[in-house]
Amino acid sequence: MKILYIGILKNESKPAVELCVETELSSFSRFTRSNYAEFMTLFSKTVAERTRPGQRQDVEEQSYTFHAYGRTEGICGIIISDQEYPALVAHQVLSKIVDEFISKHPPAEWRNSNAKISFPPLKEYITKYQDPQQADSIMKIQKELDETKIVLHKTIESVSRSHPPGIRLLTRHRFWREARRQVFQLYLHPNNVFPVTCMAPAQCWQS
Repeated sequence: MKILYIGILKNESKPAVELCVETELSSFSRFTRSNYAEFMTLFSKTVAERTRPGQRQDVEEQSYTFHAYGRTEGICGIIISDQEYPALVAHQVLSKIVDEFISKHPPAEWRNSNAKISFPPLKEYITKYQDPQQADSIMKIQKELDETKIVLHKTIESVSRSHPPGIRLLTRHRFWREARRQVFQLYLHPNNVFPVTCMAPAQCWQS
């Protein structure tokens, strides 16, 4: 299990802009690290642009998972991990990171600027949370966040009908019964509607 990228991106308009980023690419050859870093930046921007305020979603690309958390302030937190890293833990860490970032750097500081922002905690967190067990204390504090609040997708169309080829949105079979029910309804719904993020499962359908 490994976290490769943590970033805070401004996503109120396109293209999305990386405000602060930390990567852990030591497992890659030094000859290919720049290529992987470029790939992660490109897809992080794409996912951020397609993540609405208040939405949580996971996107699978190649052997990586992009965990995204959109905020109403106009930013999106992104964690890129391998597919073995627990999704719920990734979203708990995203909540902590984005809350701290907004607390230290309010929107007035970056809303009209695309300049990089120094945020040293990212370096600490990308090291600390390589071990998902380190997130236990976060999970105890944030009981209100559960797996059913992370959007389950079967097609990229539920994020955007216009997208670069090759992106496939993640379905996780270990999600709770309610989440699995929503995915099942996606294919049987007569109007072929797609799910959106919701805090109440009964409100999870949008035509």
